[in-house]
Amino acid sequence: MLGDNLLAFVNQKCRDALSVILQEHKAKFLPDRPIDVLVLGSPDANELNTMPEDLLSQMNVVSVDMKEGSRSFESLTYERIRGNVFEQNFLQDRVPHADVTLCKWFLHHCVSAQKDDLIQICADKLPENGLLVVMDWFVPDWDEGSATGFDTSCRQYFLYQEKLGLAPLKRRWVRNVIDVSTPNFHGGKFDSMRIFEERLMKNGLEFDELTLGADIEWIDDPELFGLHGYICRKRKQAVTAGE
Repeated sequence: MLGDNLLAFVNQKCRDALSVILQEHKAKFLPDRPIDVLVLGSPDANELNTMPEDLLSQMNVVSVDMKEGSRSFESLTYERIRGNVFEQNFLQDRVPHADVTLCKWFLHHCVSAQKDDLIQICADKLPENGLLVVMDWFVPDWDEGSATGFDTSCRQYFLYQEKLGLAPLKRRWVRNVIDVSTPNFHGGKFDSMRIFEERLMKNGLEFDELTLGADIEWIDDPELFGLHGYICRKRKQAVTAGE
């Protein structure tokens, strides 16, 4: 299983993991009301595809993206908002509450400064017991003291993805690396897990990590494959300090 078939397989694995996260969170914290879910960077909330109908019926969903969406759902309360999440106070004004905020395959389109801004915005929005769920692609850690460390790390990632039929054309590899500081939404602006975890901790978040490429027979190096998830919540000390 290679290429698009493998991508579809791991995409479904992400959706299955998200279903479990939402079901468990609702059962533990929100048994008596629908769960409010904010989906960022997805105009049609495709992350919800194949979720159980009984779960969808207990969700209020808002999706935010710069592109215009066209999808509708019959089994849940759903709103699409077209806009830029990085605009000052945009999310605070347009989406006042979310029990769970989801960023799936969105952050690697954002440059470093945007990643910092988005994590801070999402962390600030988290209510008590709220979750930020991130699922995305990460390159291997590199020595920040090396002038070529980031380039080498990205090349290792692309070579492994190429073996699986998932890498972009080679002429795009260099562009993707160069674009790490250019906010043009072409993708390829990768963090390593260490750097991303530092971003989370800097914003008062604690987290559980999911290796989403694990236990798949075609993937012999899940870390290099690079697909990971983070279930984030406000650090207990941060919650106490804010009270």
